[in-house]
Amino acid sequence: MADTGEAEIGWGLLFGAMTVVIWSGYMVVSAAGVRQGLGSLELTALRAGVSGVAMLPFVLMKGKRRGGLAFFGLGWRKALVLAVCAGPPYSLGIVAGLSLAPASHGTVVTPGLIPVFGTLLAAVVLKQRPSKRGIAGLAIVVAGVLAVGWDGLSTETGNTAWLGDLLFASVAFLWAVFTVCTRAWGVPPLHASAAVSVLSLIYMPLWWGWAGPGTLVTAPWTVVVFQGVYQGLMVAILAMVLYAATVQRLGVAKGALFPALVPVVGSLLAIAILHEDPGPGAVLGMVFAPLGMALAFWPKKTMTSP
Repeated sequence: MADTGEAEIGWGLLFGAMTVVIWSGYMVVSAAGVRQGLGSLELTALRAGVSGVAMLPFVLMKGKRRGGLAFFGLGWRKALVLAVCAGPPYSLGIVAGLSLAPASHGTVVTPGLIPVFGTLLAAVVLKQRPSKRGIAGLAIVVAGVLAVGWDGLSTETGNTAWLGDLLFASVAFLWAVFTVCTRAWGVPPLHASAAVSVLSLIYMPLWWGWAGPGTLVTAPWTVVVFQGVYQGLMVAILAMVLYAATVQRLGVAKGALFPALVPVVGSLLAIAILHEDPGPGAVLGMVFAPLGMALAFWPKKTMTSP
């Protein structure tokens, strides 16, 4: 019978694998939603509405202990910063990018650039200097992302694909700001997800007033329900909880390696489900991005479960 330490490692690996599957599927599921008639406004509304309603009781219950809607002591200003970086603007950028570039590009560019931007911001804001190996690893990631960008420029859809890649890069920067802010302010992942989800509800009346229900009333109800569950519950909430559980059981260094699998798994899902045919640059990106991320974050010494 496995001891407690081995069981914790096993659960950590399982939670990490589940997180990678959900994160990898996000681009593919969103791209499928676009192909099935849902636009960026509608997909963002599903994510904001479902996650916000699901998390509102949790935030209100915690807020009572502090005498109001205090977002776990963060305050409105900091909570709004997190919501801008990881809420509707992030979702809108992703889905808009998927209307211009293949999902296989998004699964490489966004996860690949998040640690690059995060490292640069951490060096400036948190005064955390990366190691030489970390710099080398991130340089490989950048090479992979550039290969994807070159692939977009050199294909028949290059006139729009490069714009999509820029959007993917922009949302990577937003998520990096979100990550650095949560570290600087000491916000637990579940609390950050809850604050972002609830404040994202502000998007709902703005979306309705600007565009109305749009394609939500014409798309098949099965598509709407599936997208709402995946976007609002699995990506916005469950993946965040699973990743936090992974880090808790395996440690920060090993937990940080799981996102390195997203470019490969996500690109393979895009090929299998969406029948995308990635060019040579995209294939290089699929190889370089995870290798560089693994090199940057691989623990220097063998670590045991905390």
